[in-house]
Amino acid sequence: MQRMVTALPVADGLADASLDAYCDEADKRILRSLPADIAAALTWEQRLRLVWAVKPIPTKHGLALRASFKLFGKRYYLAAFGGEDCRNIERLRSEGQTDAIPVGITFLIVFGLVAIYGLVPLAFLLYFVKSALGIDLFDGPSPFHPWFCG
Repeated sequence: MQRMVTALPVADGLADASLDAYCDEADKRILRSLPADIAAALTWEQRLRLVWAVKPIPTKHGLALRASFKLFGKRYYLAAFGGEDCRNIERLRSEGQTDAIPVGITFLIVFGLVAIYGLVPLAFLLYFVKSALGIDLFDGPSPFHPWFCG
């Protein structure tokens, strides 16, 4: 997929401050990382086009979750992507992505996450609603009563 580049409404010789209208902090970091002699040899338009050329193309996933965290003095990241798979079935087979074990492990992970983060809170919510309405399913005190009421 190729990025569409529009015509630049500027001429050479403009100050670097004019890049602010077209560049975010990541773009400016790329420009600052250029050696001074190379940066001096580039025109304003060449610098801008260089930034656009190395900038990643955004993904078109229906679900794109990214998280970065520090643990034991190092930084780690997690990424989860989901959406329609447009890849060729032969490619999937050659990469082993249609095998039973990877598909099964992925299914178990997704099912486990849904159970932990979806069904367990739902069960507690239903328990609280039941308690607020005064509905008793069993005789005697609830087994969860000591956890929430002391």
